[in-house]
Amino acid sequence: MKRNIILLIFFFLIFRSSLAQSDFRNGYVITNSNDTIFGLIDYKGNRSNAKKCKFIKNGTSEQNEYAPSDIKAYRFIDSKYYITKNLKITENGENQEKEELLFLEYLIHGVVDIYYYRDDVGEHYFIDRGDEALMELTNKEREMYVNNVKYKIESKQYVGVLKNVFQDSPEISKEANGISLNHKSLIKIAKDYHNAVCNSEQCIVYERYRPKIHVNFGPVVGLNFYKIKLPVPTYVKNSSYVSTNNQLKSELYPSFGLLARINLP
Repeated sequence: MKRNIILLIFFFLIFRSSLAQSDFRNGYVITNSNDTIFGLIDYKGNRSNAKKCKFIKNGTSEQNEYAPSDIKAYRFIDSKYYITKNLKITENGENQEKEELLFLEYLIHGVVDIYYYRDDVGEHYFIDRGDEALMELTNKEREMYVNNVKYKIESKQYVGVLKNVFQDSPEISKEANGISLNHKSLIKIAKDYHNAVCNSEQCIVYERYRPKIHVNFGPVVGLNFYKIKLPVPTYVKNSSYVSTNNQLKSELYPSFGLLARINLP
């Protein structure tokens, strides 16, 4: 019982420690007066990053917590880029909407811009065709019954929006029929559209840098030893009786194998 209590306290402390953990990485913030300040930014999850930015100028300075109303944008060096945008949010699935300032992740800047954020409801993608008006790309599910079997049908409203936005390139507009609603697909089609209709400048993709996966192989050689010991029950008076007909000896033997070490940064 005492051991269980100690283990419970131990895991509780680890859990508390993991909640309080910070991961400050090199980056910068852009103030409302367009000043760029370099420092360290706490790298959190998508939901937290949309609400606040924890910033320190250096390892010894005081920590500042910025809301979307406090700064224009922030970015991790060679990684995610967040920009302040004013969104109309539908509350709890109702028809009532409210305006809210959020940090949206900037996925790609070009002829069209793509943004992303995540909340308690799920993932949200937005597209801007250059007029600062954000259109949400949605894919709501609905249920239907066929022969008393329930099926979930995807609405894929985002396909119609994309086809309209990309209408200056019939080929790219046609490609919208087959894309999925995720980072990779949206970045690719927006980049293809930019290259198809714009020859003056390249688009900018603000993707998070992903280190390469390293796999190392090597031989393994070992020496193994085993020994079997049979416990004698308390009701057996003669310990030799248990193993009278068994030849239990210690054994020493080699082993060979192949080691694969996979490094996922």
